[in-house]
This record gives sequence, C-alpha cells and structure tokens, in this order.
Amino acid sequence: MLRISPLGCRNERSPRVETRLATVNHDGTPVLSICVPTFNREQNLERQLAFLLRDCSGFSNIEIIVSDNCSTDATEEVCAKLGARIRYNRNSTNMGPVPNFQVLAGLAAGRYFWLVADDDVLDPGIVRSVISAISSDPSYVFINHRIDSGPNGRHHFDRVISEGPSDFSDGKSFITEACRTILGLSQLMFTTACVFRKSSLDQIIAKHSHLAAPLFYSFYCASRGPAVVIRRPMLTNNWREISWADSADEVVGRLIPSIIWRLPRYGYGVGFTWHTLVLWLRGHRRQVRGEIRRSLSRTARTRPN
Repeated sequence: MLRISPLGCRNERSPRVETRLATVNHDGTPVLSICVPTFNREQNLERQLAFLLRDCSGFSNIEIIVSDNCSTDATEEVCAKLGARIRYNRNSTNMGPVPNFQVLAGLAAGRYFWLVADDDVLDPGIVRSVISAISSDPSYVFINHRIDSGPNGRHHFDRVISEGPSDFSDGKSFITEACRTILGLSQLMFTTACVFRKSSLDQIIAKHSHLAAPLFYSFYCASRGPAVVIRRPMLTNNWREISWADSADEVVGRLIPSIIWRLPRYGYGVGFTWHTLVLWLRGHRRQVRGEIRRSLSRTARTRPN
C-alpha cells in the first residue's frame, strides 16, 4: 500500500514502498481511477476493496485510491493488509464527504474518475463493463442499478432507467431521458453509478462543496460531449444508510433546485429546465416548504430593527 499525505505527497515516515502499475496509455497514466471515500466503516471498506481487487484482476491500467476522512477505526490497517495496489490517503481532519471527493480528484491520475461508495454492492464484471464503456471516449457514463432499502424499507427498484440506446452523441439527450422521472433525476447524484471523464470534471469539481454537488457533476459532464449508458443493472444502491440523512431537507429542498435552475448556463434548454424543476418541486413539497420557512426565518433574524 502506498500511503499519501493530504497534499498528495509521499509520506516519508511510511515504511511501505510504492508499486508502480503497468499501464496501456501512451503517457503512462491509468485509464481509470477507482476512488473510494470512507469514514469509520472498516468492514464495508474491506469487503468493497476485496471485490474491486478481484474485479480488476487482469487490468493493469486501473488504479484504486482510498481517501480516509480521519477514521478512528482500523481503516488504514485494512488498506495495508490488502496490498500495494491500494493507494491510501488519510485526511488530517474529517472534511465532510464532498471535500473528500475533491481530495480524491486531486490524487487521481486516470483519464476517467469513478467514485465508489464503500457500502454499495457491485456485480462481478462491472469493471469490465466500465472499461468497455469508456473505450469510446465519452464525457460521461451512467450505470443502471437497483435500489434496496432493506427488508423493512419502503422503496425497492430493480432498475432506475428502462431499456433503450446505450450511446448518445450528445450527453444532454440522456440527461433528458433520465429526468423524465423523479427517480431517474435523483440517481444522477448517486456517485457509484457515474463515471466522469476527468478532464471535464476537473473544470468544475472545486465549484461546489455542498452535498448536492455530485448532481452538478453529472449535469455538467454530460453536457460536455457524448454519454454511454450501461443499461443492464450492475450494482445496488444501498439506501439503508445515507451519510447525508441529517441534511436531507436542505439538499432536497434548496440545493438540488438551485442546481436545476442554473442548467441553461451549461447548454440545457429553458423548457427542459422548467420541466425538471417543476417535476422536482412537486415531488418534494414538504422539504421545499420547510426550506422556504427556514430562509424567511433567517432573513427576519438578520433584518435590522
């Protein structure tokens, strides 16, 4: 395992030695960076990394990076145990999830960037499907998936998008399809289902540090060129544990509508923007009303007497 400091520099105190992976890119960089943010979930992380190592077997053009948000459990030991192919970074403080995504983007060397949560369940062969999807050099890849909230949960879906074409010369056409339903729209911010061309993502990843930022990543990267959709569901989104549950009203009621409102800046039509905004607001009336009340209350408190 290669240990990396928060600035991406080699930690000289670490006794571990970097193992350089062979690549097929002419410039020596990986084709794909699989990036796993984590915090205090050593068991989930070990399961996920063990799966990724198996599924990446035979691919020398992939790097796997873990960014630990200052865990207090045995996260570092888990990464060390799994071998030198795992690059490990430990943040000096818990930065929150999206700043940790930004750290990973700074560490990633691949042409494509894939954020994989430590608690989602991936199907065998998913890495091969992703490598095949990015071979045509799209700006954005979306992976169809299942949603499971557990045996007592209210939601379960076998797939979030229906059958249809896999290749879109204009990624905005796929976004239009996904946004026909609230479910499809919401899953554009599910990071494990999205693979981004890193040159596109690098242009905007520092723009937002709030919890809805991954939705903006999808809208923006899909607007930069072609998109590929892996229609066969190849992973399960685990809704049993949502890291941002305490901020759900703010995310749903304010942050997501603000991202949708700005879509014309990135080449989306005004009609599509209004349709998508109304669809979202109608489906989340309670959260939107709550955010309006909180905003009015904040305004009243700051108004001079």
